[in-house]
Amino acid sequence: MEFNPQHAEDYCFARAFGIMNAQEGAMRWPSLRGHESDRIDEMEDALRQEEVTSKDHRVVQSLAMQKRGNVKIKYPDSVKKSWPQFWKFLEYSLSK
Repeated sequence: MEFNPQHAEDYCFARAFGIMNAQEGAMRWPSLRGHESDRIDEMEDALRQEEVTSKDHRVVQSLAMQKRGNVKIKYPDSVKKSWPQFWKFLEYSLSK
């Protein structure tokens, strides 16, 4: 996969797919610590969970994509904040 994270919003996807680690994200984008969640810690927790309990839309989206939809999400509606059609997109993309 070719993906070059350019913005703090890219961090969760970059972390989920092993493109960067937590230390790199924290150094590059300190604002991740003060977001709606501490996205650095939230991602590390979510990567270890069998059921993703985060309410952060980017954490949920990134883990759902990385796990190809094979993950339990406690708050699936959290994605409506930035991508209301996310679950339809994921279902469609996995069927191809």
